[in-house]
Amino acid sequence: MCHEMRALTLSLFAALLLAGCQTKPDQQSGSGISGPVTSTDGGQETDSLNRTYHLKDLQRVPITINGHRIQVWVMDDEGKRQEGMMWLTASDVGDNDGMIFAFPDIQPPSNGFWMKNTILALDITFISKDMEAINTQIGRPRDLTNLPASAPYQYVLEMKKGAAQRLGIKPGTVIPIPSSVKGHP
Repeated sequence: MCHEMRALTLSLFAALLLAGCQTKPDQQSGSGISGPVTSTDGGQETDSLNRTYHLKDLQRVPITINGHRIQVWVMDDEGKRQEGMMWLTASDVGDNDGMIFAFPDIQPPSNGFWMKNTILALDITFISKDMEAINTQIGRPRDLTNLPASAPYQYVLEMKKGAAQRLGIKPGTVIPIPSSVKGHP
């Protein structure tokens, strides 16, 4: 009887160990793979394992700038704004893809952007509350230099380097951001 009890106890212990090692489907860690992402260029890619906010999980909206339609991921809260385009590669982001950063309040020019953990060279366009481009900074990969705006701003558009010139974005260019895009703390 003692031998049978020990075998049963060991079996139950092993079952509990195995059950404890499995994660529930509704749990998600910030380092899990996100699955396929479809860029506006038609390719399907998978973003980095290092990301907390995976592209497939972010809201996307279309924006038309000077007759060019682009798709932007909405970065509307502090966590999303902090991560931005970190860890994304050229295959994750098409030429007509970008990120729109929406802030709940107008930001002072000194609150610039930096390129920590950002692999792609980027055009960083600061946009006023009236949806006009203020200035564009060029971010170099993994550079920690503060890239400031030249005036207070409420939105920032990030795209691959060269996109601002290709789309004709310069100071005063209207960048119509949908009213559904609002910044949250």
